[in-house]
Amino acid sequence: MDSMARATPRSYEDFIPSSHWIREEGSDTLVIELPGFKKEHLKVQLDNHTNLRTSGQRPLTGNQWLRFRGEFQIPDKYNTGKARAKFENGLLTVNLPKLITEPETITQAPAGSHERDSAEGENGQGVSGKGEVGIKVKRRWLFVNCAVAALVIVGVGSFVVYNFRKRGWELIEYFDQY
Repeated sequence: MDSMARATPRSYEDFIPSSHWIREEGSDTLVIELPGFKKEHLKVQLDNHTNLRTSGQRPLTGNQWLRFRGEFQIPDKYNTGKARAKFENGLLTVNLPKLITEPETITQAPAGSHERDSAEGENGQGVSGKGEVGIKVKRRWLFVNCAVAALVIVGVGSFVVYNFRKRGWELIEYFDQY
C-alpha cells in the first residue's frame, strides 16, 4: 500500500506571489513574499540576457504541492554581476546594485590617445572607475563614426560613377595628360 502512495502523481496548485520594489540611491531591491516556503524550495536565476527568473514549489498535504514561477526583465542600469539574493522569514529579496552613473559627457580623446576605459573586475567583466556607461558611450560613438565613414565612401563613389558616366572617356584622357 505504501508503494501505491508513491506512484500517485503530484498535484500542483499554482499561485502568483506578491512582490514589490524598494528603490534606493545605490541599488534597488526586489522583494517577493513567499509564506511557508523554505530556502531549499526556491530557485533564483539571472541569465546573460538580464532576465531574472524565480520559481519554487513546496508540499501542501499528501501529493498536493504549491508552486510559483516569475520572470522579471532587469534594465541595463544594474550591475547584474553583483546581484545578491537572500531568503529570510518568508521574504525573498534580490538586491541589484546600480551601475556607477556619471552624467554622460562626451569628450573627444586627444589624437593618438588609446586610453582604455575598462579594466578587469572581480568577475572578469569590464568595469572601471567611470562605470560601464563610459564603455557604452564609446561604443555608440564608434558606431556613429563607422556609419558616417560608410556614407562618405558611398557619396564619393556615387560622385565618381556619376561623373564617369556623364563625361565618359574624357576623364581618362584628362588624367592621361598629367
